[in-house]
Amino acid sequence: MRSSTFVMFLLAACSGSGDYEVNKITPNMILSLESLDFGEVVVNESAVLELQIVNAGRVDLEIDNISVDGAGASAFVIDPASATVGSELTEENNLTIGVTFTPTEVGDFSGNLVISSNDGAAPEATLPIVATGRAVPVPDIDAGSSTLDFGSALPGDRRQAFIDVKNLGEATLEVSTIELSGSGAFTILTPPGAAGGFDVAVGGSSPMVIEYAPTGIDGDTTILTLFSNDPDEPAVAVELVGNGGSEFEYPNAVIDCPTEVRPLSTVPLDGSASNDPMGGALTYLWTLTDRPDGAAGTLTGLASPEAELSVDISGEWEVQLRVTSEVGLTSAPAICRFDAVPENQVHVELYWDAPDADLDLHLVERGYTFYQSPGDCNWCNPSPDWGVAGESADDPLLALDVDHTVGYGPENIYIREPANADYDVMVHYYRDDGAGEVNATVVVWLDGRKVRETSIQLEHDQLWNAGYVRWPEAVFVANSEEPTTAPRRDCSTTP
Repeated sequence: MRSSTFVMFLLAACSGSGDYEVNKITPNMILSLESLDFGEVVVNESAVLELQIVNAGRVDLEIDNISVDGAGASAFVIDPASATVGSELTEENNLTIGVTFTPTEVGDFSGNLVISSNDGAAPEATLPIVATGRAVPVPDIDAGSSTLDFGSALPGDRRQAFIDVKNLGEATLEVSTIELSGSGAFTILTPPGAAGGFDVAVGGSSPMVIEYAPTGIDGDTTILTLFSNDPDEPAVAVELVGNGGSEFEYPNAVIDCPTEVRPLSTVPLDGSASNDPMGGALTYLWTLTDRPDGAAGTLTGLASPEAELSVDISGEWEVQLRVTSEVGLTSAPAICRFDAVPENQVHVELYWDAPDADLDLHLVERGYTFYQSPGDCNWCNPSPDWGVAGESADDPLLALDVDHTVGYGPENIYIREPANADYDVMVHYYRDDGAGEVNATVVVWLDGRKVRETSIQLEHDQLWNAGYVRWPEAVFVANSEEPTTAPRRDCSTTP
């Protein structure tokens, strides 16, 4: 009898009749944020915000769909867009969703995040979204006046003035190249290496100091052109004027310039495209104006239309050419700047800072010791047979068999295709000749990448183990141990 009375009670409660109600057990969705504020995001870039959804109810929360309303809804991606969130009685009662905003144009993308679920109290919850697409930040070059007047000067005088290159934009200004065309009486003094380019920070400036050194009193004019990454003004020209300017048609120096070369090579430089608008013959003057630290390369053919540069070390090189017409007018310099990058898979360089010292580079295959043949490639053993017998690709080579016994180096050892092994990089201070303590620098290139440049002070007879190359991993592991003493040997006494 009691059983049937309880059943009747439940039926009454479910039918809604009588004075009793049963509380429904439902999910209860709680959101961790009250809004999603992306702020300003650059067009075609992305920003991500995370929203945590907690189910405080006693049954599963079924999220059917999460979407963004409004015209800009396609700029938002939601992951996941639907899910089941467990109840508070389980460990899975929370969910993190990611909302990614990627504007495709400048403007307002604000709207609402809409979450549809089985939460009876809020079956369609909304969360405000604040989002704006902004323009890509760009640099804005300002070189001041379009004319820089040096006034009057006599032959032999030197007058200096400057152009203040400013960046009024919102991204770093990259001045990639500077060209001069016209009279050769003008020279850029600073910033150093300006012809190869320089950067200007947002809101910053970089003064370019220019010198005017006339060779006559008839007047000079040159057009200085700055090429940069400013999208609105990729080329800005400034006219340089001295002694009132000139109506002359100056000759033009032109170099057929490579962009990248290999160290330990001779680079041909062709200036035969240089010309004189008056149609006369030209005389040539080549100058090596910049080279890497430790370089000893030379420029030949200085007075010819074609010159050659011996590139003996990696890094940036710069050559200039001026041409002079039959009537004595000299052109502005043509500037050729390029990088020397090794093509061998392992390439090690050594240079030092004392002209009277003699330092030696050693590349030692792991398992061998200093000066032990055939595992130590050095001045005594410049081209040993390593790896597969008779194969040359896996053999080291003291480049061009050059052992610099005076000067600053450089010395190079390379392996075109090394065998799998570890190779120790060592430097020996072989002869002093009164130089005393020297600063030695080792540069390691692997697969065309400079992976290490390190220097140390050495005393006579010291041996520095700079670290080792591990191949085929193509990594260099530096050695922190102090140099040891290793007296000099000659080739006849090496083990």
